[in-house]
Amino acid sequence: EALNTTDPIFLYFRSNWDMFKNWSCVNITQYREHRHNTYFFHEEYLDGNSRHHIRFTGNLEKGKDHNATMRVRPLYDFEKGKIYTLRYWNNTEKCFIVSVQRSNGRPKCEVYQWREKIDVRCGTMWASLPYRRCLNRGCEQ
Repeated sequence: EALNTTDPIFLYFRSNWDMFKNWSCVNITQYREHRHNTYFFHEEYLDGNSRHHIRFTGNLEKGKDHNATMRVRPLYDFEKGKIYTLRYWNNTEKCFIVSVQRSNGRPKCEVYQWREKIDVRCGTMWASLPYRRCLNRGCEQ
């Protein structure tokens, strides 16, 4: 259910991870309808002033626990990929938390929120900001 939208889903917050510290406006969309357990994602982000795009596939898999898991890999790279586990979904706020294992074995967490809810509390004073810096606190409750 967390992915049942055709609008962008924005990265709202993530654990400290230096590798991507300059990325902003990170969002994912589904560029085509999912087929069975396979999803097709387009990721867009800014690195400084440069806009970047990457395409991924995500395959739903059985995880180690009852939580939904998805193996995500670049579109033309059939290596192992990264396994994301859904930890929380809030249907009212349209936000979810996933975890992924880092190379050192420690988990990294990411919070995503649908575009329709990301600026709900901002008001018009935030409309001119190009980097969508206003945060909706609904996922933190």
